[in-house]
Amino acid sequence: MKNVPTYALTVFFLLLSSLSFAQTNNLVQGLIINKETKEPIQEATITINELRIVTSTDVNGRFSFVSKKTGTFEAIITTDGFDENKVNFTIQEGNTTIPTLEFDVKGVTEVFLNDIAANGMADGATGDDGVS
Repeated sequence: MKNVPTYALTVFFLLLSSLSFAQTNNLVQGLIINKETKEPIQEATITINELRIVTSTDVNGRFSFVSKKTGTFEAIITTDGFDENKVNFTIQEGNTTIPTLEFDVKGVTEVFLNDIAANGMADGATGDDGVS
Protein backbone atom coordinates (compact mmCIF):
# COMPACT_ATOMS: atom_id res chain seq x y z
CA MET A 1 0.00 0.00 0.00
CA LYS A 2 2.97 2.30 0.49
CA ASN A 3 3.61 2.39 -3.29
CA VAL A 4 0.14 3.70 -4.24
CA PRO A 5 0.89 7.39 -3.38
CA THR A 6 4.24 7.17 -5.22
CA TYR A 7 2.53 5.60 -8.25
CA ALA A 8 -0.20 8.28 -8.24
CA LEU A 9 2.37 11.08 -8.04
CA THR A 10 4.37 9.57 -10.90
CA VAL A 11 1.28 9.37 -13.12
CA PHE A 12 0.30 12.93 -12.18
CA PHE A 13 3.72 14.35 -13.12
CA LEU A 14 3.81 12.39 -16.38
CA LEU A 15 0.42 13.81 -17.38
CA LEU A 16 1.46 17.30 -16.35
CA SER A 17 4.67 17.17 -18.38
CA SER A 18 2.87 15.84 -21.47
CA LEU A 19 0.41 18.73 -21.31
CA SER A 20 3.22 21.26 -21.26
CA PHE A 21 4.54 19.90 -24.59
CA ALA A 22 1.15 19.82 -26.33
CA GLN A 23 0.68 22.27 -29.18
CA THR A 24 -2.28 24.59 -29.25
CA ASN A 25 -4.82 24.38 -32.05
CA ASN A 26 -5.32 27.91 -33.37
CA LEU A 27 -8.62 28.63 -35.12
CA VAL A 28 -8.31 30.92 -38.16
CA GLN A 29 -11.43 32.28 -39.84
CA GLY A 30 -12.37 34.85 -42.43
CA LEU A 31 -14.90 36.17 -44.95
CA ILE A 32 -14.53 36.79 -48.69
CA ILE A 33 -16.92 39.16 -50.49
CA ASN A 34 -17.42 40.76 -53.90
CA LYS A 35 -15.86 44.23 -53.70
CA GLU A 36 -18.56 45.84 -55.85
CA THR A 37 -21.74 44.20 -54.53
CA LYS A 38 -20.53 43.27 -51.02
CA GLU A 39 -22.11 39.82 -51.56
CA PRO A 40 -20.32 36.75 -50.14
CA ILE A 41 -18.26 34.70 -52.57
CA GLN A 42 -18.88 30.97 -52.22
CA GLU A 43 -16.52 28.19 -53.27
CA ALA A 44 -13.41 30.39 -53.27
CA THR A 45 -10.28 28.31 -52.69
CA ILE A 46 -7.83 29.41 -49.99
CA THR A 47 -4.36 27.82 -50.20
CA ILE A 48 -1.64 28.31 -47.58
CA ASN A 49 1.34 26.44 -49.02
CA GLU A 50 3.59 26.86 -45.96
CA LEU A 51 1.00 25.12 -43.78
CA ARG A 52 -0.12 22.62 -46.44
CA ILE A 53 -3.70 23.80 -46.01
CA VAL A 54 -6.34 24.10 -48.72
CA THR A 55 -9.88 25.08 -47.78
CA SER A 56 -12.83 26.83 -49.38
CA THR A 57 -15.57 29.28 -48.53
CA ASP A 58 -19.10 28.17 -47.70
CA VAL A 59 -22.32 29.62 -49.15
CA ASN A 60 -21.92 32.64 -46.85
CA GLY A 61 -18.36 33.37 -48.03
CA ARG A 62 -16.88 32.21 -44.73
CA PHE A 63 -13.92 29.91 -44.26
CA SER A 64 -12.01 28.50 -41.30
CA PHE A 65 -9.16 26.14 -40.56
CA VAL A 66 -7.05 25.04 -37.61
CA SER A 67 -3.29 25.46 -37.44
CA LYS A 68 -0.81 24.37 -34.81
CA LYS A 69 1.69 26.95 -36.09
CA THR A 70 1.74 30.66 -35.39
CA GLY A 71 3.41 33.37 -37.46
CA THR A 72 2.90 35.25 -40.71
CA PHE A 73 1.84 33.32 -43.80
CA GLU A 74 0.64 33.97 -47.36
CA ALA A 75 -2.78 32.83 -48.54
CA ILE A 76 -3.52 32.48 -52.25
CA ILE A 77 -7.22 32.91 -52.93
CA THR A 78 -8.80 31.92 -56.23
CA THR A 79 -12.32 31.57 -57.60
CA ASP A 80 -13.97 31.63 -61.01
CA GLY A 81 -14.74 35.09 -62.39
CA PHE A 82 -12.58 36.99 -59.89
CA ASP A 83 -8.97 38.15 -59.77
CA GLU A 84 -6.53 35.96 -57.83
CA ASN A 85 -5.51 37.53 -54.51
CA LYS A 86 -2.47 36.95 -52.34
CA VAL A 87 -2.87 38.02 -48.74
CA ASN A 88 -0.40 37.96 -45.87
CA PHE A 89 -1.91 37.25 -42.48
CA THR A 90 -0.69 36.45 -38.99
CA ILE A 91 -1.86 33.50 -36.91
CA GLN A 92 -1.73 34.18 -33.20
CA GLU A 93 -2.28 31.71 -30.38
CA GLY A 94 -5.97 31.11 -29.83
CA ASN A 95 -8.39 32.52 -32.37
CA THR A 96 -7.39 34.66 -35.37
CA THR A 97 -9.86 36.46 -37.60
CA ILE A 98 -8.55 37.62 -40.96
CA PRO A 99 -10.07 40.97 -41.99
CA THR A 100 -12.80 40.72 -44.64
CA LEU A 101 -11.25 40.13 -48.06
CA GLU A 102 -12.82 41.93 -51.03
CA PHE A 103 -12.43 40.53 -54.58
CA ASP A 104 -12.61 42.49 -57.82
CA VAL A 105 -14.51 40.92 -60.69
CA LYS A 106 -12.29 40.09 -63.68
CA GLY A 107 -12.78 42.22 -66.77
CA VAL A 108 -15.46 40.90 -69.15
CA THR A 109 -12.89 40.40 -71.94
CA GLU A 110 -10.62 38.30 -69.72
CA VAL A 111 -13.51 36.08 -68.57
CA PHE A 112 -14.71 35.69 -72.18
CA LEU A 113 -11.24 34.72 -73.40
CA ASN A 114 -10.81 32.22 -70.57
CA ASP A 115 -14.18 30.64 -71.45
CA ILE A 116 -13.21 30.38 -75.11
CA ALA A 117 -9.87 28.75 -74.25
CA ALA A 118 -11.60 26.30 -71.91
CA ASN A 119 -14.06 25.31 -74.64
CA GLY A 120 -11.35 24.75 -77.27
CA MET A 121 -12.18 27.81 -79.34
CA ALA A 122 -8.90 29.71 -79.02
CA ASP A 123 -6.24 30.71 -81.53
CA GLY A 124 -8.22 30.60 -84.75
CA ALA A 125 -10.32 27.55 -84.00
CA THR A 126 -13.52 27.26 -86.03
CA GLY A 127 -16.94 26.97 -84.40
CA ASP A 128 -19.79 24.63 -85.38
CA ASP A 129 -21.11 27.17 -87.89
CA GLY A 130 -17.75 27.42 -89.70
CA VAL A 131 -17.04 30.90 -88.37
CA SER A 132 -13.64 31.42 -86.82
